[in-house]
Amino acid sequence: MVGFGRLTGLGVLALAAASAAGAQDNDVYTSAIDCGVLHAFYSGAKQGEAPDEAKQHIEIATRYFTLAFDRDPGSGEQTSTAIETKTAALIAKFEELVSDATTTRAYFNQRSESCNAFKMTVIEEFEAADVNQ
Repeated sequence: MVGFGRLTGLGVLALAAASAAGAQDNDVYTSAIDCGVLHAFYSGAKQGEAPDEAKQHIEIATRYFTLAFDRDPGSGEQTSTAIETKTAALIAKFEELVSDATTTRAYFNQRSESCNAFKMTVIEEFEAADVNQ
């Protein structure tokens, strides 16, 4: 009985660890999409005035999207749909804030800081993402 209880306890720990890893993957998936959308937005905003910066932002967005697509449970449709939905939401938020430059700047600064912090948690995978696919 003691052995069975110990195995059950170890099994519960293994299950909890697997569940935590799944939750972590889901957090990475969501944050990667959010940050990819943000940098794609920045790329579009910089396209005419600073093409080199626009290119840098699209490369960053591609790295984030790679992290998300790597975690997509299917063929990528879920991720593509999430990217479209979150892009539309970000554009709507920008249009809502655009009349107040201070609020707009604060909002985007906060989003950028969150993405920078997230990037540091996945830096090895982020840097390994192939942007020339």
